[in-house]
Amino acid sequence: MVATGGVSAVDTRGADRRRMISNAEVHAFLIQKKDEDNLYGEGFENLQTVKYEVLNYLSRTPASVQSERHIREFMAAMEPFGLTKGEKLNILNLRPGTEVDLFLIIEELASRLDTETREKLLMEIERTLPPPAA
Repeated sequence: MVATGGVSAVDTRGADRRRMISNAEVHAFLIQKKDEDNLYGEGFENLQTVKYEVLNYLSRTPASVQSERHIREFMAAMEPFGLTKGEKLNILNLRPGTEVDLFLIIEELASRLDTETREKLLMEIERTLPPPAA
């Protein structure tokens, strides 16, 4: 990731392409590249449409209000819960607000986290991630 003017963007030059990136990072990157036409040259005529559709979708998700600071605070707050990288990414992208939501995201939740710990997890999500845009 490259910090550019306070907005983080994905740097794919020589990067490990197996790295998972959040919807917020994709959103920030597309905002940064929003007005760049012909960014990739010939053969990518539909790229503007794809960028528009993805940006339109992401603007209606929690990603649209998450900053790099939110992501850092969230990832640090998740450490005590023993979640996998994929589970953390899904929580970041979906910003669950109920225990039912957690059951849909975290595999074998009932056997991994007791009720009190699940409540603490939800409180940390609420504390570190801003509410989705209305």
